[in-house]
Amino acid sequence: MGTRIVPLSAAFTATLLTATLWAQEPSPPAASNLLAQTKWIKLEVVGGRIVPRVTRCCQSRYEAEAVAAVDSRQSLSVDWSPGAVGLRYEETSAARRLLWTVSQTGNVTISCFGSADRVEVQYHQPPAGQVSLRIGGKSARTVSASDMWQLALVFHEECHEQLFPLLSRLREDWDLVSQVDQVEAALFRQAGTDVIGQRQRWQREVEGLAGPSFAGRQAADQALRSGGPAVLAFLRQLDEHELDGEQRRRVRAIVADLSDGHADSPPLVADWFLADNRVWLALLSRGQLEQRIAAAYHLSKLCRRSLLFDPAAPPQQRTAQLAELTAKLAQP
Repeated sequence: MGTRIVPLSAAFTATLLTATLWAQEPSPPAASNLLAQTKWIKLEVVGGRIVPRVTRCCQSRYEAEAVAAVDSRQSLSVDWSPGAVGLRYEETSAARRLLWTVSQTGNVTISCFGSADRVEVQYHQPPAGQVSLRIGGKSARTVSASDMWQLALVFHEECHEQLFPLLSRLREDWDLVSQVDQVEAALFRQAGTDVIGQRQRWQREVEGLAGPSFAGRQAADQALRSGGPAVLAFLRQLDEHELDGEQRRRVRAIVADLSDGHADSPPLVADWFLADNRVWLALLSRGQLEQRIAAAYHLSKLCRRSLLFDPAAPPQQRTAQLAELTAKLAQP
């Protein structure tokens, strides 16, 4: 393999957003992967967003290229300027091409192309808002969620079969399947917890951020901050179009201040989704009987009414009940 490296020239302290390689081929040795060779980027999930940690100072421009064979090559380039990072990583082989780009505004797109440059898998993560996973093929579909964790919990099969194997190509010790299992276990342990009252209080405080008096807005701001990291998922799921300018400014500041930058832990992620109807609906569709019973009980508490769902029914019947239940809960 030949490798060409162009040195860098300024402090590279920004956090980069990430991507992944295709899962269908066996993992190459770490030394053959330019991303692994850098060693100053380590992938983590922070605040539900996939990010790499930068652990060394680099320069304003970095370029590297590796050629293993005529039809197999990799290239990596990073451009840094104060407050903005651009990144492009490409890997090509006879069968597939991977393209990962990070724009100067933090928009991340990872595209895995197959024959005739058709998209096989594409993960898109904007700087804020929903993330999406597109799966190509004869029955192409796109799924989306508020963040990577909700995507993994709601679209369990798609993430386990498509997204996680891709991410593991960039960090071999990154066992996201195990982490999601731990999140689900923590959710089931807390099934039945009354979290509606807490969310209602937080909603009142958000409304207070638009109050007429400065003292009242400050009090509401402090009340939300006192919720600690657990309030983050609630605030992230707010529709900013329904907030006025003052509310948006304060909510963004609270989220930024409470996001301490540490990698997400399964117990914390579980706290975020205790009141998430979409996640509990997904948990109704899989798992053992006792888990479906727990999910149905918790969802009934969230909805404050009995559910027309039988956790012990045959799979086909449960699927029909779940579809009807999902439709009802989607109604305003």
